[in-house]
Amino acid sequence: MVLADCGIRANLPTYAARDLGADVVIAVNVDELLKEVDKDEFKNVTGLANRVASVILAARDELHSKEAVLVLHPDMSGISIVSVEDADYA
Repeated sequence: MVLADCGIRANLPTYAARDLGADVVIAVNVDELLKEVDKDEFKNVTGLANRVASVILAARDELHSKEAVLVLHPDMSGISIVSVEDADYA
Protein backbone atom coordinates (compact mmCIF):
# COMPACT_ATOMS: atom_id res chain seq x y z
CA MET A 1 0.00 0.00 0.00
CA VAL A 2 1.29 3.46 -0.86
CA LEU A 3 0.06 6.34 1.28
CA ALA A 4 0.68 10.05 0.74
CA ASP A 5 -0.33 13.19 2.55
CA CYS A 6 -2.66 15.77 1.06
CA GLY A 7 0.26 17.85 -0.22
CA ILE A 8 0.21 15.98 -3.49
CA ARG A 9 -3.27 17.23 -4.41
CA ALA A 10 -3.63 20.36 -2.27
CA ASN A 11 -0.80 21.59 -0.11
CA LEU A 12 -3.17 24.05 1.57
CA PRO A 13 -6.46 22.10 1.59
CA THR A 14 -8.88 24.93 2.35
CA TYR A 15 -11.49 23.72 -0.14
CA ALA A 16 -11.46 20.28 1.50
CA ALA A 17 -12.03 21.93 4.88
CA ARG A 18 -15.02 23.83 3.51
CA ASP A 19 -16.36 20.66 1.86
CA LEU A 20 -16.20 18.93 5.25
CA GLY A 21 -18.40 21.67 6.72
CA ALA A 22 -15.95 24.13 8.25
CA ASP A 23 -17.52 27.55 8.78
CA VAL A 24 -14.18 29.23 9.46
CA VAL A 25 -10.94 28.12 7.82
CA ILE A 26 -7.59 29.20 9.22
CA ALA A 27 -4.74 28.02 7.01
CA VAL A 28 -1.07 27.63 7.89
CA ASN A 29 1.13 27.78 4.81
CA VAL A 30 4.53 26.26 5.56
CA ASP A 31 5.95 26.60 2.05
CA GLU A 32 8.85 28.97 1.54
CA LEU A 33 7.87 32.18 -0.19
CA LEU A 34 8.60 32.16 -3.88
CA LYS A 35 11.68 34.26 -4.43
CA GLU A 36 14.09 35.12 -7.18
CA VAL A 37 16.75 32.50 -7.76
CA ASP A 38 20.13 32.66 -9.45
CA LYS A 39 20.20 31.57 -13.10
CA ASP A 40 22.71 28.85 -12.17
CA GLU A 41 19.83 27.00 -10.47
CA PHE A 42 18.56 26.10 -13.95
CA LYS A 43 21.76 24.48 -15.21
CA ASN A 44 20.63 21.00 -14.21
CA VAL A 45 17.42 19.03 -14.30
CA THR A 46 17.11 18.90 -10.50
CA GLY A 47 17.32 22.68 -10.15
CA LEU A 48 14.79 23.20 -12.91
CA ALA A 49 12.42 20.60 -11.46
CA ASN A 50 12.65 22.21 -8.01
CA ARG A 51 11.79 25.61 -9.47
CA VAL A 52 8.85 24.26 -11.46
CA ALA A 53 7.51 22.53 -8.33
CA SER A 54 7.95 25.73 -6.29
CA VAL A 55 6.07 27.83 -8.84
CA ILE A 56 3.22 25.31 -9.06
CA LEU A 57 2.94 25.11 -5.25
CA ALA A 58 2.94 28.90 -4.93
CA ALA A 59 0.17 29.25 -7.53
CA ARG A 60 -1.96 26.54 -5.89
CA ASP A 61 -1.37 27.99 -2.42
CA GLU A 62 -2.50 31.42 -3.64
CA LEU A 63 -5.70 29.94 -5.04
CA HIS A 64 -6.45 27.96 -1.88
CA SER A 65 -5.57 30.90 0.39
CA LYS A 66 -8.58 32.78 -0.95
CA GLU A 67 -10.87 30.25 0.73
CA ALA A 68 -9.39 30.90 4.20
CA VAL A 69 -10.45 33.60 6.62
CA LEU A 70 -6.89 33.84 7.93
CA VAL A 71 -3.63 32.56 6.45
CA LEU A 72 -0.59 32.21 8.69
CA HIS A 73 2.74 31.99 6.91
CA PRO A 74 5.59 31.27 9.35
CA ASP A 75 9.14 31.94 8.19
CA MET A 76 10.38 28.69 6.68
CA SER A 77 13.52 30.18 5.11
CA GLY A 78 16.27 27.65 4.68
CA ILE A 79 14.14 24.61 5.55
CA SER A 80 13.76 22.23 2.64
CA ILE A 81 10.35 20.71 2.00
CA VAL A 82 12.04 17.30 2.15
CA SER A 83 14.14 17.96 5.26
CA VAL A 84 14.66 15.13 7.73
CA GLU A 85 16.58 17.22 10.27
CA ASP A 86 15.11 17.13 13.79
CA ALA A 87 15.87 20.85 14.27
CA ASP A 88 13.59 21.72 11.33
CA TYR A 89 10.59 20.22 13.14
CA ALA A 90 11.05 22.01 16.46
